[in-house]
Amino acid sequence: MNIYNRKTSIEITTKGDQSPLTEADLAADKVITEQLLNLNPKIPIVSEEGRVGDPLLSTYCWLVDPLDGTKEFIKRNGMFTVNIALMCRDGMRWKPVFGVVHAPVSKTTWLGGVDIPSEKRLNGQSTSITINQKTDNEVTRLVASGSHRGEKDESFAEAITN
Repeated sequence: MNIYNRKTSIEITTKGDQSPLTEADLAADKVITEQLLNLNPKIPIVSEEGRVGDPLLSTYCWLVDPLDGTKEFIKRNGMFTVNIALMCRDGMRWKPVFGVVHAPVSKTTWLGGVDIPSEKRLNGQSTSITINQKTDNEVTRLVASGSHRGEKDESFAEAITN
């Protein structure tokens, strides 16, 4: 948030896939990686910005997007999150065990997992709102990028709402 809130411009480079990479992506990745390694240095980390360890040699793996919505971050519109998931190998597939999505600007965090009830924490406060699974009668809601939503996204949205 120091980079987001400062008055000077944000340092931006371009990745091989032509997507932007900011100094904030790298700084967040560094902090998150250090903290996850402090929790358990034996669990590999696969991040959008790098990798520590080999997930193919482990039962568990952290999956990290340190700044999801880099284009929104650059626009300084607040529409970006930090995403972290603990994954577990199930045969040849990986399944989520626990996940956190944090929206730094609104100070809102969503978290939950297999044995941890899902909840939404507001404004950094410890009070939480339990998130319940939707019933079959409820309308499905989707969240999509405002910067790079494409034809496949629209087709998918139409398919699940009909």
